[in-house]
Amino acid sequence: MKTKILVCYHKKDKLYKNDILVPIHCGRAVAMEESKDGKISQKDYQWLLKNTIGDNTGDNISELNRDINEWSAIYWAWKNYDKLGNPDYIGLMHYRRLFDFSGIIDTTNKKNLLDKLGLKQEGLDNIFQKYDFVYREGFNIQDKTLHTFEVYQKTVNLSESYHPLLYKEYEKFKEEQIFYCNNMFIMKKEDFFNMCEEVFPLMFDIINKPKEEKTTQFREWINKNWSNQRLDKAINKLLVYGYYPRYTSYLMEYISCFYFMYLKDKYKERALSGSIFFAEDTNKKNKRGLLRKIFSVRNEYSHNKKYKIITIAGIKIKIRTDKAKEKALAKAKAKRYDPKLSTKEKKLILEEQFERYVGYKPNIDNPKTFNEKIQWLKLYNEDPLLTKCADKYLVREYVKEKIGEQYLIPMLGVWDKAEDIDFDKLPDKFVLKVNWGSGQNIIVKDKSKLDIQDTVQKLNKWMEPHSNHYFYSFEWCYKNIQPKIIAEQYIEQMDGYLVDYKIHIFGGKPFLAQIIDRWETHKETIYEIDSWQKTELHFTYELLERNFDKTPSFEIIQKLSEELSKDFCYVRADFYDINSKIYFGELTFYPGSGFLSMPLSWDKKLGDMLTLSERANKGNKNGIKL
Repeated sequence: MKTKILVCYHKKDKLYKNDILVPIHCGRAVAMEESKDGKISQKDYQWLLKNTIGDNTGDNISELNRDINEWSAIYWAWKNYDKLGNPDYIGLMHYRRLFDFSGIIDTTNKKNLLDKLGLKQEGLDNIFQKYDFVYREGFNIQDKTLHTFEVYQKTVNLSESYHPLLYKEYEKFKEEQIFYCNNMFIMKKEDFFNMCEEVFPLMFDIINKPKEEKTTQFREWINKNWSNQRLDKAINKLLVYGYYPRYTSYLMEYISCFYFMYLKDKYKERALSGSIFFAEDTNKKNKRGLLRKIFSVRNEYSHNKKYKIITIAGIKIKIRTDKAKEKALAKAKAKRYDPKLSTKEKKLILEEQFERYVGYKPNIDNPKTFNEKIQWLKLYNEDPLLTKCADKYLVREYVKEKIGEQYLIPMLGVWDKAEDIDFDKLPDKFVLKVNWGSGQNIIVKDKSKLDIQDTVQKLNKWMEPHSNHYFYSFEWCYKNIQPKIIAEQYIEQMDGYLVDYKIHIFGGKPFLAQIIDRWETHKETIYEIDSWQKTELHFTYELLERNFDKTPSFEIIQKLSEELSKDFCYVRADFYDINSKIYFGELTFYPGSGFLSMPLSWDKKLGDMLTLSERANKGNKNGIKL
């Protein structure tokens, strides 16, 4: 397969160039103007002219580079694809961040570095025999970092109706909080063109916003997220330029992350999390502290393998840990869609996910914390009632029996396949859902603008066996759901004041109220219900500073939650309060899939409250014993 990978440069440095690596000068149209690194010398500019292609030829947006960074190179490749030889695969890296397809390499010897990294056609041919998409390995971000996009969302016009692909992944991102940064990728030509068609209209919308509006949003973000030193530098740039020059590029890094998440889901096991080799910047001194230069130890995941990186006197040693377990883990992942996957194999995968997302090694067979016990329930609690209540269609029967159908959003239809839907009979506004998914919703506010063919294709994709949410991290309640498509009435008031209550119930007793303001701030706060004391917790969104009172609506929601929880040792019951009208949302048995970010003290406290032995689900044939 013919492959071309753009290597982005904005100044002179080590040149990485061969038959597949194409050095590209990002922002050549403005290269001689002042930048964040100062003004480039004439000598360095001549080096770039000689050794790189420019992003200022043909159809280009090179002059916008100061605001969009490497996206000027991505745009150039999109609009001038034939100048790259019309490759089957297209990728992007940076002169200081290169993909590493080799595993362990000797970083002290740079001779034949590209061969060692596998960055030649032969090496990539081997990669694309097994994979269709390569992305930079992700990392778990802190809840407050999510504020980055929550603030930016006030500027970008990302909507569920017009950008369903990206919006779905955005909603998933807020739950998973795994960030795939730096816009690094290698993907098929058709996927690359699709990405460009999805993201560039959004980018131009951001660029065209008034500077004053962008500056206000950016100040709000940096005041909450940046250190004083970095904040001072940003404020200086605001004073000099009138706005922050890289505002758009920061936002676009999240947008590309959402698209990478989409391709991960699309290609599943044929998507490769690529390791990164950090090449030395020859124009900068190493800024790490002296102690870290002399000795440091850290964990790193590469090619789904765990390593310890030990630095001694500047020399890095990369050590594999528990090779036998890694081999077993790789084997388990290779057959994760096999219905006969053993509990032991599932546990291996969950342990690796848990340590990566939560930050400590779990003891699933002898769980103590809340997150550990959720993993235990996923593996061992096979109560058929869980399947019924996780099914967005069948749960309606359970809710009707327990609390009454007046709390259900009216249903318009149910189908086994998308082709059976008669869209002419649906109203102008409605919501389509797949009953076994998470975030698999299509909100239609104007049926005349709906692309029915695209909608049918999307629904059919969501109905495929591997799209079952069970396969993400073995949430047992989804495993045996028979897939269906349902249409619900669009609730007009959802555009008005909407509060989302998520009630966490332990042993039939509501304990925590997770309250999300989905109208103004899209932030959350969590209260202990009995004392109505605000906690430090926030599971999904940024912490909301405002206070909530116990309203008459909440008192009703609390009682309804108790009724819905009586058959379960733990459940989260979700309700919407829309102008004092209460609607049931869903029942959730594994919040955040048991990878919730919280202080360890709270993880243990909630774990103590989740009693597995005494509150066995009534239908569990395995008999919960701990």
